[in-house]
Amino acid sequence: MKKEIDFNICYGEEKQNLIGLLIENNFDEIYEPITTESLRFFLPLNGVYLIDFQLHFFRQNNIKKIYIVVTHHEKELLNYIEKFQKKKKKYNDLDIEVIKMNKKIKTLGDALRDFKKCVEIYDDILLLLSDTVPVANIKEIIKAHFTNKEKCKNQIMTLILSHCTYENRSFNDDFVIAYDNFTFKLLLFKPLKNKNNLILSKEILDEINSKEKKNTKNQEKNLKTNNKEYTNNSYNLNTSTNSIRIAYDLVLPNIFIITPQVFKLFEDNFDYQCMRKDFIYNILNQEIKIEEIYVHELNDDYNYTECNNIITTLSDFRIYFKFFKTLIEKNVHPFLSNANYLLPEFPKLIFNEPGVYRSKSAVIDHSCKLLKIVLIESYSEILENSTIENSVIGKNCKIGKNVKIVNSIIGKNSIIKDNVVILSSYISENVIINDNVFIDECCVIGKNMNIPCDIKINKYMRLSVYKYLKEKIKPKKNKEILNINRKREDSDNKNSQSNFQEHYPLNKENDANQEKNNYNILNSEPFELNNYIVKTKYSDDQLRLFSLIGNLQNYISIKIPSSSSENDSHEESGNSDYSISKSNKTISDDSISYKEDELNNDFKNLDDISNHFTNVNEEKEKSSFVKEISILCKEAIEKPQYMSHKILEMKSFRLSLNYTDLDVIISFFPVFWEFINNINFDKNTWIESFDNTKLDLLFSSFLLDDQLYYETIYDLILNFSKKQFLTNNVKNNVYGSDKLCNAFEYIYHSDIFEFHYFNEWMKKNESDDYLKNNERLKAFAKWLSEE
Repeated sequence: MKKEIDFNICYGEEKQNLIGLLIENNFDEIYEPITTESLRFFLPLNGVYLIDFQLHFFRQNNIKKIYIVVTHHEKELLNYIEKFQKKKKKYNDLDIEVIKMNKKIKTLGDALRDFKKCVEIYDDILLLLSDTVPVANIKEIIKAHFTNKEKCKNQIMTLILSHCTYENRSFNDDFVIAYDNFTFKLLLFKPLKNKNNLILSKEILDEINSKEKKNTKNQEKNLKTNNKEYTNNSYNLNTSTNSIRIAYDLVLPNIFIITPQVFKLFEDNFDYQCMRKDFIYNILNQEIKIEEIYVHELNDDYNYTECNNIITTLSDFRIYFKFFKTLIEKNVHPFLSNANYLLPEFPKLIFNEPGVYRSKSAVIDHSCKLLKIVLIESYSEILENSTIENSVIGKNCKIGKNVKIVNSIIGKNSIIKDNVVILSSYISENVIINDNVFIDECCVIGKNMNIPCDIKINKYMRLSVYKYLKEKIKPKKNKEILNINRKREDSDNKNSQSNFQEHYPLNKENDANQEKNNYNILNSEPFELNNYIVKTKYSDDQLRLFSLIGNLQNYISIKIPSSSSENDSHEESGNSDYSISKSNKTISDDSISYKEDELNNDFKNLDDISNHFTNVNEEKEKSSFVKEISILCKEAIEKPQYMSHKILEMKSFRLSLNYTDLDVIISFFPVFWEFINNINFDKNTWIESFDNTKLDLLFSSFLLDDQLYYETIYDLILNFSKKQFLTNNVKNNVYGSDKLCNAFEYIYHSDIFEFHYFNEWMKKNESDDYLKNNERLKAFAKWLSEE
């Protein structure tokens, strides 16, 4: 099938089209239970999520069509993307399509093969896995990829190599890379496997001088046909045209620019499961070398030096925590001034004291000790005598008295009660930890856990209420489905309409009863720690390596288990089932959708908890916005000489929180009314006072020529005139329908804004008691229309 091409687009542009492909990396158990309860996209990073970085990266590099591939929690992802694009208008030009695949997919190779069945691929693709955070401008790399593709017809991939430090090297980055320093062709990709030496084969040296040998036939005759070394000595590795760059200080993050040929190779070779171990290694070691891979090396990027670029794969909690702390420091300090456009918008932080960063809305008792690098996000509260060291406290958290938190991350909406100790652990969102709980090192606590008092959680434990509820629900569901199937078999001879009428109410009643039972599962049974423990394939030493305080020096003595594909080889193979979502349209296997809908209903109570906290956060954020705008407006009225400066502050604050100009007007209007309430109720006094305080500048800065804006102001004036008392029981001097008319007249003559759409507003509200019999106000409106 030929691709339809818009001939209005020039051939070159069509040829250099690049599509984004973002795949959820759920191929290991390192982040369990986080990756079962949710997606790795939703790892928090400095007040935003990891997916915020990834979508911003695609947009900054002019990649507008994006496919996102997941095997679970697609509804959560779709809801977030919808809210994300609605709240941040500049991302509306991204065309994002979510594709749901079979949960049995456990390798990147399977994901690529099944993606090819879903989507017809004609263009080159920028492949990014969900565990990779890209802060980089790669437009030149993309351009170089297409330029080199014209010259080298066998090119199938461009790798982006990133510099690393010992601290951010992953457990699977123990390999050596060699490439031609002139053509940037990849020559060697070899794991050391705990070796301390590397042998360069004759073929690699031969590769570097292949051009010279083609042009000089006499040199070919001087080569021996056996396995001995070359007899000539034409290899000058010091020249710029034939030199090899051999590096161990480079890592290969999970980002690749690939051609459609890569999908075909994966489709033809089912042994290809991993991009590194299988695909790249086999391409470089094939006997007849056809396909070629090229590389591009970012310049010392992890230190934010010249290019201010960084691409890091967050392979485990250790690298994630290291990057999180680096991001906090670099964002607050001015080191990222040149690269600020590469980052998504972060909530504003205050540099409180050396190593301490907090939101303006965070409340911290003066007796608390904050040591090393500490981040306290918005609306969080820390009570007396608590110690926070080298840790992150998420949004809207409540930390009790005498709490000690060291080397840990606390997710949003969590409650940590008195006398709790948390050491080097990751606590997910919406978690409640009651009094006197001790959490030892390297633990992971899943979402919505409620840990009772006086519990000790030993090292390396991972707890999840999600898995526990899932196991509790599964046997009950199997029994229900079995009973329903038996009843259906008994009623096969009845017509389909009566069958539907009989069974649909039954299913509905069962769902309602099941939901009630699930809601009380945790409260009706005593807390048994073993019920919530999540088992992984890793040993304690490996779990420590992957933890927030992991040390790669232990890597030498630790044997990492084989890839998940080998562990899952005993599973039955089957055809993949897909669900492609775009504009809320889905194509899926009925049985899978049925099971997932049931599971979503079973966990509705958990979703309600998350939604409750989200609503609370939104209300607090709005309250904070109104408070800040009110303060700025008061300062502007008290010191009119700074009116312009305060207006700029309001606009900046509005933009940072994605509010509208109308929101600003609604927020400062009570301050404006308080101001007119404190001056004499006289037209000349109002005109003079408004002029002196530059209220015309204030309103004109936010009042758009829009009917909604004007009618909102008229509504505000009407509503305030109905209040007999203002804040703190202050008497309202502009109270009553008579004074309402005067207020409109005085404001009109003071000329702080035009009275557009006033008659339209009067007609809409003609049934209001303050307007119905107010003949003077009607006369004013008539005069205004004639004027």
